[in-house]
Amino acid sequence: MVVISTLPTPRWGSSFNIDGGRTLLPQSDHGALLLDVSDPAQMVELAHYWPPGDANGLTYRDGLLFVAGQQTWVIDATNPANMKAVAENGTGIWDWVAQPDGFGVAYVAGRGIRALDVATGLTLGDIQPDGQEVDVSSWGSKVYSAQYTDGFAILDFSDPGQPEQIGSFTDHWVQKLAVYRDVLYTAGHPGLIEAFDVSDPSAPVSTFSTSYTDFIGDMVVEGGRLFVLS
Repeated sequence: MVVISTLPTPRWGSSFNIDGGRTLLPQSDHGALLLDVSDPAQMVELAHYWPPGDANGLTYRDGLLFVAGQQTWVIDATNPANMKAVAENGTGIWDWVAQPDGFGVAYVAGRGIRALDVATGLTLGDIQPDGQEVDVSSWGSKVYSAQYTDGFAILDFSDPGQPEQIGSFTDHWVQKLAVYRDVLYTAGHPGLIEAFDVSDPSAPVSTFSTSYTDFIGDMVVEGGRLFVLS
């Protein structure tokens, strides 16, 4: 691999996500940077945003910025120079995952997994899998939840008002994950990045693994590649 370019940031970031030619980089207590990365050789900062209240996690998708923390916020970021809140919820959450296409909800993790209406910020439904949720990822109506010492859970949110668990993996702990179609990538014990075939949610199968030694801060799948922040 070859470094194409670098961009200095004011603080360290514990996660990131990519949406086409843009990426969002949370910056600890310094808010978040919204970057244009359509030209990887010359990344450009579009906006620097400080969300109201403490932010645990942020996600950017289709012009919307989702903020998780003491308050739940949905920010219209189509014009990076003039961002504005379009919905909020007073219930603190830990993180958002991207809004699935065709659904008026966003999924969050914390004490259980919830579906929120992005237009109003209201909770539509929730579910509490076994274990402690530490990361979430979604593809279509399925949400994948890293349950730390309890592996991961596969949840069906096709009815956001009544989500249900349809599969799980409990052989070892999972701390980070990312999904693309029927492949789920995970990082966890015993120092492995794994790929799981989840085409049958009731029986996920590990198909590939590679060892790692660094701390894994986040994982993102984009354009057929797995990006790992360590």
